[in-house]
Amino acid sequence: MEFTCKEAVPMIGAYLDGELSPARAALLRPHLLECAACRNAAQDDRALKRWFGPARESAEGAAVPSGFSARIARRAFAGDRGERAPVAREEGRVLPFVLRLTAVAAAAALLLTLGVQLASRPQAGNLAADDRAALPLIQIQTELDRMNGVVAPEPAAGAPTDPQTRAPRAKKRNAQPR
Repeated sequence: MEFTCKEAVPMIGAYLDGELSPARAALLRPHLLECAACRNAAQDDRALKRWFGPARESAEGAAVPSGFSARIARRAFAGDRGERAPVAREEGRVLPFVLRLTAVAAAAALLLTLGVQLASRPQAGNLAADDRAALPLIQIQTELDRMNGVVAPEPAAGAPTDPQTRAPRAKKRNAQPR
């Protein structure tokens, strides 16, 4: 009897494990010698079994708990597909805690920022903008002229000291190149 690849491939694993009867193994060997695809599949399975061989040998000495197979059968017949049940989390407690913690962290960051801003402001001591009494406008203009090196003519007797009469001279001064 000659094997097809469709019949031979399912038997390769049993052949490599030594589980086939001698008669069936004798029928499979010629097909493996003739068919390169099945021979490659057998070599791949053999390499895989060698890879996992040490793990299988260490697992052979492992003791199975009593009643294990009965529990598995009961769960299988009850419709258990072997998937892990989702872990129940206490989201009712976790979410409010995270929100409160975030609010506290934001408040702390705000206070830290304000503290840094206040600490980095320049200190002026007792200095304030209104420390001195207000000066009359004519005195300010005279002081500015003196600082700029402009010689102001002495006002004639009876000449008005109104700042608006000094405006033409200021325009002339601005027109002069510096």
